[in-house]
Amino acid sequence: MIGDVPLKSLHVGSKLSVSAWVTVSLAGLCWWSASAAAAAQPGELADWKVTSSDPPVTIRFRYCPAGTIRPGKPSNTGGAANLPPPLPIRDFYIGETEVTLAQFRAILGDAGLAPLKVQAASQTANPQFFETLQKGQLEPAFFVGLDGAVDFCNRLQAESDDVRSKTPQPSLDTRLFRLPSHVEWQYAARAVASADTQASLPHFGRWVRFSELSAANQQKCQEVWLSLGHTDKFPDNQDSFLELTRTTDSAQQGKVKEILTEAFDKAFGSAPRGASGVGSLQQVGKTRANAWNLTDVHEGVSEWTLWATKIERGRDLWSKLATARKSEKPLTGQENVFLSGGSFAESYGGKLLSHFTVWGGPKLTDDQPQPFAFQSEIVSDQMPGFRVLMERVISEDWLFVLRKGVFQKRQITTAAAEYLKSSRAVVDELTEAENPSRVAIDFYTELTANRSISSQRFHEILLKVSQMQSAASPSGSGSAASKLAALLMKTDPDKATDNSQVASDEGAYFQSLAALVQPPSKR
Repeated sequence: MIGDVPLKSLHVGSKLSVSAWVTVSLAGLCWWSASAAAAAQPGELADWKVTSSDPPVTIRFRYCPAGTIRPGKPSNTGGAANLPPPLPIRDFYIGETEVTLAQFRAILGDAGLAPLKVQAASQTANPQFFETLQKGQLEPAFFVGLDGAVDFCNRLQAESDDVRSKTPQPSLDTRLFRLPSHVEWQYAARAVASADTQASLPHFGRWVRFSELSAANQQKCQEVWLSLGHTDKFPDNQDSFLELTRTTDSAQQGKVKEILTEAFDKAFGSAPRGASGVGSLQQVGKTRANAWNLTDVHEGVSEWTLWATKIERGRDLWSKLATARKSEKPLTGQENVFLSGGSFAESYGGKLLSHFTVWGGPKLTDDQPQPFAFQSEIVSDQMPGFRVLMERVISEDWLFVLRKGVFQKRQITTAAAEYLKSSRAVVDELTEAENPSRVAIDFYTELTANRSISSQRFHEILLKVSQMQSAASPSGSGSAASKLAALLMKTDPDKATDNSQVASDEGAYFQSLAALVQPPSKR
């Protein structure tokens, strides 16, 4: 609670102060503060309320803690001695369900829904699609192109940025709304924070045991297994169920469908599906949740994800997509996107089960995913949707925010030292060692410790900070000092948010700082 206002959720478009924005309480826990990650529990609920949409909607996010993952099928990694190193995963929040039609319609309106209707109208064999797009509420949005998925995230981002810009002193961190990378999607779908623990579990953490099937379906498993040329007893593992789907005999395929219908029902609470059609499309949240309270990761619709194994690579890809859509450029020819999860239009068989068992999406070659060039027919064939990832990052205007927190009317504030300490904790938590925000905070910390100084002393201090940074990291284009210099040289104060801009001597200040912050070898 802040003042007399209970903070149970965050409302986009409301007038919460920066303290509310930074420490908003969700289900009794402090969100986004330095201690939030330690306090939040895996699967913790965070409601994001968009009050400016028509009508207002709430998107439910679930917390995924930091951890590690080895992407792909564990049995294909070559044994314990040959395991590849696990990939690190930062903590994030991701949609509890896929974005619903009601949410998509409210956020993007008729203009956003129009491309989906074009796709639905072309499906003459399934006229129900068009009606569902018109009237559906809790069904997942489908026929969503990459453009629409990025536009939706951009709209959430714009709302969040607007709230932040109106706070008296924003924090250096902000929320980023984007599509998840495929590695992040796998991590959330498995709901296992340790790569080593994951190896001992069925792929994606859950599968039905052979003994849980009915006696009739146990018998069918054995019959199909023998028809494929095996002579042993049907093994009780996930790969064996995938092997059953390789049968080409129509009678055996009928048995496989009955087996998988029961298996998916008992593993995930899935409703029986037909070959295709809207009748198989469930409302979101009807399947059994995983350990982090996510539903529909193997049901509903296939989901747009980014093809990236490294965190910064994923953010860079997202930045390019988001920037292109802000200029209303179509996202055709994309090679770094991927569809994850199952689709309601697929019947039970090898294609659907391979999405679950092997990797989690189409375009598989030798058990490895292959990125594809995005074409319009993918939307028509796969009928994809998406879910949103929300994470905490350093804001683009961090430099302006930082200076505003240190200075008032060109004088260092009395609270500057404490402000810098808390800001350093934020950047240490969210950035790597070479991030330029660390250089800037080092400089301001040194400056704050020596308030009564001449202009020459000011330059000496700055030089000292520069030397410290160049000693700590290699000089050149990759060093933190050089990155800060490059940032300062291209920064336009007019692009800062209204309340974070310091309208005094910005031009001269940044010009001199950019020159002085260069390592000694570069001067």
